[in-house]
Amino acid sequence: MCTHPGVPTHSPTGGWYFYGTHGTLVGRGGHILSPITKHVSETSEELPVPETLTDALPRIGDDIQNKWVALVRDFLADIENRPHDPYLTFQDGWRYQIAIDAIRASSGWTEIPT
Repeated sequence: MCTHPGVPTHSPTGGWYFYGTHGTLVGRGGHILSPITKHVSETSEELPVPETLTDALPRIGDDIQNKWVALVRDFLADIENRPHDPYLTFQDGWRYQIAIDAIRASSGWTEIPT
């Protein structure tokens, strides 16, 4: 647990925390496109989600459904050999799962394969 002055620690309201040597990033929602706050010493700053990320999402359902539809749209374009935005590969998912497992296990620093 990080105990630097001005750096938040886990709260009962949930969210996620990335502790760094110079500060902490805090996400107040369960999803990456939720508001993110950067905390350094006694100051904090909200980091806006880039509009290029949110503008590219389909608008057919709730936030989660829109993200899944975007993934399927790009996957289908890929297998049909049409132009598409890049999307995460199975290797990306494997690497992310190693990080998620390390976070859940509170195992400290973990080397992520490249």
